[in-house]
Amino acid sequence: MHASWHPTEAFGIHWDDHDTVVFQLEGAKRWNLYGATRADPLRLDVEAPEKPGGPPLAEVILQAGDMLYVPRGWWHAVAATQGRSLHLTCGLTPVTGHHLLVWLAGQLLPLLPPPPPTHPARERTHGGRPRRGRRVRRAAAQGSHRGAPPSRGR
Repeated sequence: MHASWHPTEAFGIHWDDHDTVVFQLEGAKRWNLYGATRADPLRLDVEAPEKPGGPPLAEVILQAGDMLYVPRGWWHAVAATQGRSLHLTCGLTPVTGHHLLVWLAGQLLPLLPPPPPTHPARERTHGGRPRRGRRVRRAAAQGSHRGAPPSRGR
């Protein structure tokens, strides 16, 4: 729900990542519609669409009781014409490939086997370092090969 008391553009020229249906409830609002500069953009897309360079494609004045549909990605700027104005915006979020992948991962994760348990000795740490590091350092100091424990009795 968006309310205005002044003829200023609260959000400036912008686009939404969902289709929008607007219901004008009270007063009037001016909608400058510029169209899309990129097909079906998403908020977390690889790159943002460019702002439109020219004048609006259409200027629509919504009066109380009017309805307007604005497709996803269409640039628009909205301002009350005079006095108070109230409109209700309903965003229709599209289903994308991202939604499919999130759903699919949720379906497949329970089917995966549990991860193997970790060796208890590796979980113990001393000062943030694994305890087994002492043995490796000691072996290296005694000259044994590749961190193997030194042989006894030689």
